Order: sequence, then C-alpha cells, then structure tokens
Amino acid sequence: MFQIKEHIAIIRFMEPVTTESVQILIDKANLVIDYYFLKHIRLEIDSPGGEVSALGMFQEYRETLKERGVILETHALCNVSSAAAIMLSLGDVGHRSAGKHAKILYHFARVNGSMQLTANKSRQLSKDLDETDQHLIEKLIEHNADAVYQQFQHNQCFPKKTISMRSKRFAKSSASEWEKFQKSVKNRYRALFALDEPMSAEHAQDFCLIDHIA
Repeated sequence: MFQIKEHIAIIRFMEPVTTESVQILIDKANLVIDYYFLKHIRLEIDSPGGEVSALGMFQEYRETLKERGVILETHALCNVSSAAAIMLSLGDVGHRSAGKHAKILYHFARVNGSMQLTANKSRQLSKDLDETDQHLIEKLIEHNADAVYQQFQHNQCFPKKTISMRSKRFAKSSASEWEKFQKSVKNRYRALFALDEPMSAEHAQDFCLIDHIA
C-alpha cells in the first residue's frame, strides 16, 4: 500500500491516470496524513498518463496538501508521460526528481478513440482542447515560478543550456527583463509540449520541470 521511512510516506503510482486511480492515491495520502500524522509524502511515479479530468482532481488535491502544510515530493522511476508528467512537475519545487535513466514526456491534450464529428462539433472540440492546453501551460508556469525565477537570477537564460532532442533544437536564450524572460519560458514550454517527444531527466532539469536527478 505504502511505506513509511524516516517520517516520510512513500506511495507508488504505477498505473494510468484515471479518476479511480487518482482517488485511490488521494485516499492513501489522506490515511498517511490523518492516521499516521505525517507531513511529507514521496510520490514515486511510473505511468503512461491518462485523463485530463483525473489530472484536474490531482491538481485540486495538490492545493489541499499545500493548505495542510504537507510536503509533496515527486520522483520519476522509469517512464512518466502525459498527465503523469504534469503530476511529477507539480511536486514541491526543490523536491522533484527523476532517476538518471528515466524518460519523461510532456504533450498537449489528446482525443482518444474514434468519433464521428460534425464541423461544428469539431470546431468546439478544437476550442476546448486549446483551452485545456492553455490551462496546463499556465498552471505549470505558475507552479514553476520560483524555480524559473532562480534561473533568471542565476544567468537569465532558459533553458539552462542549449538542448538537442530528436527532431528539434532548443537554443539557450537570454532576457534581462523578468517579463520578457517569462514570455520566453511560456513559448519554450508550448514548443516542448507540441514536440511530443520523451526527454531525459537531465533535459527535464534544464527546463526546470524537475529539480534533481537521483
């Protein structure tokens, strides 16, 4: 179910992100907090991702943990994709890590399955997906603000160094003004999500999406 080690509850999440799996995760975390009176949870993730609605559940519970003063440490074990990658990056800044051989994939919302759509329905679906994508990026930037600001203060460059992935090169860019730096970060995140390719733990750290490799 979970382990307790040195006043830290270790919970493993190794299934698709669904409303059921996230609710089970929430129930485990509540048990840790309410019965064992622990204030530090380490969430170890190995998941292909899943439903945007289930990710929304996790995001809401993430706020509850903050309000209750609980540290959420997140760690990517092996392969972490889609909604699970967002869960990884929503851990407390300074407490997000990945194994050195882990692969992490971020992408925009997708539609699974086959559907027959009218032109109007297709346009509405596209609009809904765009709004969801925008929300994901904004939420990630908001949560990452401290890590990104530290990078701005350090050398005013983002990402930390030029990154070459399979089909795209992210050149290190600099901005001396915070507002321009934030805009650059947002554009880089959008390009990274659109690329839809797995990245190494080192690259995720360069993008301030995790903090440590362990």
